[in-house]
Amino acid sequence: MMNSKKWSAVFVSLTALVLAGIMALNYFVDPYKYFSSQSGEYYEADETDYLREQKAEHIRKCKDNYDAYLVCGSKGGAVRTDKLRELDGYEYYNCWVLSGNLVDYLAYVQYILDHTEAKKILLQLSTSELHDFSREDQGDIYEIPAIVSGESKVAEYMKFLMMNPSVAWEKITGEQPVKYPCLPTGERNLTKYYQYYHSNASAENNNYVNYVLWDTAKYLKYMDRDVPEKPVTLEQIVMTLKEIKRLCDKKGVELQVFYAPLFVVQMMRYEGESFYDMLEESVMIFDEVWCFNNFNGYTLCPYNFYNSTHFFYEMGDLVIDTMKGRETASSDFGVCLTRENVGAEITKRRQKLAELKSYYLKNHTFPYEGFSSPYNLKKIYG
Repeated sequence: MMNSKKWSAVFVSLTALVLAGIMALNYFVDPYKYFSSQSGEYYEADETDYLREQKAEHIRKCKDNYDAYLVCGSKGGAVRTDKLRELDGYEYYNCWVLSGNLVDYLAYVQYILDHTEAKKILLQLSTSELHDFSREDQGDIYEIPAIVSGESKVAEYMKFLMMNPSVAWEKITGEQPVKYPCLPTGERNLTKYYQYYHSNASAENNNYVNYVLWDTAKYLKYMDRDVPEKPVTLEQIVMTLKEIKRLCDKKGVELQVFYAPLFVVQMMRYEGESFYDMLEESVMIFDEVWCFNNFNGYTLCPYNFYNSTHFFYEMGDLVIDTMKGRETASSDFGVCLTRENVGAEITKRRQKLAELKSYYLKNHTFPYEGFSSPYNLKKIYG
């Protein structure tokens, strides 16, 4: 019979083997693409992977390739770096992150300023950031990586080695989904969305519109009353925006800010006094802010969006053309807000909000632009 020392030795050995097996499985399968991303030049990760880590490592490794950085949430994933070059001649990296928020933006701005020779930061904001100031509690791929936060890299490395092995096992044994890796300069890969658009969008049926609208009910629950205010979140956002400006000013780095275009349905979810306060405060902080999430034909056209919350590359191009001062088909697509005109713009928005609410409550829909509308941007990338 084994004595207690032998049993203990066997137990310790078995435990060590199990742990070694878990670590080996997680390392070689790499279900979140954490270990692959350490090189900084791994370009097979897509939105289901730990893109926050991949992007941070890429910035560290390839900083000499870029003059400027777009810091934003997933909407900005459709802003092409080739187009951004036309804005000011800089070489951009698109540092979008899934479910972006102000905690992320401050962390990445600080990281970029500390570890690169950036000449410019282009910061994209969205009204959806009023929903959550931070989104780290959504899961591991939403956490700020240690290389950016300054926390222990060793502890993070061990965390991914010791992840629940069922995730890695599922990657091996389960059905393998088609991956759509981000482009090397950071843009979101929209191939599957363009494929769906070209297969389903037409003037003869509403298949594509129904696809874009299928999950919009969650945005419409406040149509018959005011949107709840977010004073605590707004206060946190304002403090963070001030800190981003302070950091850029301290380093002498140009900072330009714009609000992303939103589909009208999502826009209605956040349109209210908290957002108007955010809009006004951001103008007071940055002096000049471009705003593209206003009510116009483009944001009323479902065909410009690949789902209810994200726009196609062509809309991103239109944003840059407008900021550059090029003539576009609509004079009201975006507005450059200043201290002199922000009050008048908010007054116009309140009026338009009341009109759209009244229209919706009467017709149970919005006055959407159709497939043949001049506001349906011609798809040239898919």
